[in-house]
Amino acid sequence: FFVQNPAQHAAMISGMLPDCFTLVDATLEPDAKLERFVQRFHLLAYSLSEQACRIPGSIWLANSVPGRDSYEEIVVARPIRGAESEGDSSSLGALLVESLRGFMRELEGWSMQLQRHCPDDWNRCSAVLLRCLSQGPSTGA
Repeated sequence: FFVQNPAQHAAMISGMLPDCFTLVDATLEPDAKLERFVQRFHLLAYSLSEQACRIPGSIWLANSVPGRDSYEEIVVARPIRGAESEGDSSSLGALLVESLRGFMRELEGWSMQLQRHCPDDWNRCSAVLLRCLSQGPSTGA
């Protein structure tokens, strides 16, 4: 996912949102708005993880993927699980839950921008992502 590792996915995203990137010393750099979004992701994910670790049996961490940082998994899994399926959200505190909801609204805005800029590219990208997600983790040979 782009917000987890912007450098790794910059080429793909810059093709769909060229106005949000500049080329600096042969490296694609996100603009200030996109960079703030990435920073917001990491700050929110870390805050959620800190709180979720204090909740015994938290479903936020129970479904994390081995090998991934659990704080990132919390935010990445949120759109998949749905806004009201977090179960123990009351334990996370109202301010943190509202921050998460605000982040999801901002994520939706970025998603809409991607969809509108290049709908065909977005549809192909979404199809690949869905195919990868439906296949599950690689077993490695």
